[in-house]
Amino acid sequence: MSHTDRLKLALVVAMALVVTTAMAAAALQSNAQPNPYRLAEHWAQLPAGVQWGAVISVDADARDNLWVFHRSSPPILKFDPSGKVIKSLAMACSSTRTG
Repeated sequence: MSHTDRLKLALVVAMALVVTTAMAAAALQSNAQPNPYRLAEHWAQLPAGVQWGAVISVDADARDNLWVFHRSSPPILKFDPSGKVIKSLAMACSSTRTG
């Protein structure tokens, strides 16, 4: 490879780095919006003996209560806005094997 070819290659690599850096900076700026949410540590007051499992779904109802579906017993918990459990639902599961 000649000296001229090496210079051309170095120039192409440098230009690619500049373009990549500019694109990354633009992506960061477009995602730099303020977070509208805040962390409320220890908000949920679980009943004695209940531990969190993997949370599958969370949904708010018309009264701002949160319904949480998680992988523990009981799997469905209803929390009031202060974090107190006001209802829990157990589910009867039946297993039918196929195949």
